[in-house]
Amino acid sequence: MTSLDARRSAAAYYFVLVNQSPSESLIRVARGLAAAGHRVDLVCGGLPGDTPPEGVRVVRMARYRAETMVSRLTSWGTFAVRAAIWLAAIPAEATVLACTNPPIMPGVAVWVSRVRRFAVVARVLDVYPEVLRATASLNRRFLWRFAATWNRLTYAKCCAVETLGPRMSELIAPYASGTSLYVIPESVDIERAHGAESAGCVRSRYGLPADAFVVLVSGNIGMTHCLDDLAAAAALLREESIWFLISTAKPVAVRKAFGDGLHVAVMPRLSGEEYRQLLREADLGVITLRPGVGAASFPSRTLAYLAARLPIIAITDAPSDLDDLVRAGGAGTTVVPGAPGRLADAIRALCADAEKRLSCSRQASILAERYDAAAVSAHAVERMEEVARRHIAARGAWLSEVRM
Repeated sequence: MTSLDARRSAAAYYFVLVNQSPSESLIRVARGLAAAGHRVDLVCGGLPGDTPPEGVRVVRMARYRAETMVSRLTSWGTFAVRAAIWLAAIPAEATVLACTNPPIMPGVAVWVSRVRRFAVVARVLDVYPEVLRATASLNRRFLWRFAATWNRLTYAKCCAVETLGPRMSELIAPYASGTSLYVIPESVDIERAHGAESAGCVRSRYGLPADAFVVLVSGNIGMTHCLDDLAAAAALLREESIWFLISTAKPVAVRKAFGDGLHVAVMPRLSGEEYRQLLREADLGVITLRPGVGAASFPSRTLAYLAARLPIIAITDAPSDLDDLVRAGGAGTTVVPGAPGRLADAIRALCADAEKRLSCSRQASILAERYDAAAVSAHAVERMEEVARRHIAARGAWLSEVRM
């Protein structure tokens, strides 16, 4: 009997994974749980590539809409309500992984579980009290207090809490009150990231000179990100052969943030092989976070940059998981938010130092191994099975007491 067959015969648990916009990492975890013989439901608003994972039942709710703050809040609320109604019908034997997308989802799952008695694991993608405190949101003091109270009422009642890095765990610990804390980062398919060599298609398509030094900025431009430093640095570098290539879900809004005459090309957000092509044509990757957000967030695009062996400049506070990885890990350098002159100098220095770029590239490749999809997904599956075992055992003990 194989080890997989043994696990299937020993126990088949029921897992529900809830995330409005699931990442490739979460899809891999869902696929891994299904491959281990468990029943898996993925409750989401949409899927990367719109292809359901093998062996996983997909339950579609409201799609995430990030065009405006109103559309974002509306889609979050709609998804949370519909997901809560759906969770109210699942059996007590289930183990639910509720991601903070929408931010209130772990709390919603916990309160439904008070009636249904299923287990809840919270996966914290951003620590929202700190994120809200760092942004210019209206009534942010009230929102911060609400989020802090919500966390205290939520995480202490979870069976476990997952975060993306040690610094995030430190922020969550005061809210968790003894709950098991796991660091389970996002993951990246390193083998697929390398792929074929670039043929310069992206540069040609967007009118970039063949010999230009290309600085890539990709991914969401949301609450935790700020374009001000990038726009100011681009203005400082306008006379040099350094181009900023920005791939985002909000290309129109991003274009407005940059003045005319700058070496900036903006394109829609890409995925799959197109995005990998983009990574292969860039010379440098930039990640930007607002002041005060560093320890509360870890942008997943960092892992794509590492897997593509890109040197990285991260605009972030220290200490933070991002600073620990990029600067201390040797994959590049970090710049404090609000210092566009330092950002321009850092870009200019890497552009002029091919040896430094090569060193950062090699270290990025080494660091990427920490986040290899197979290893991280296997670890995440084991942790979920561990929680499910504890939950089923505790439930059995509770039922015995009730029947006595």
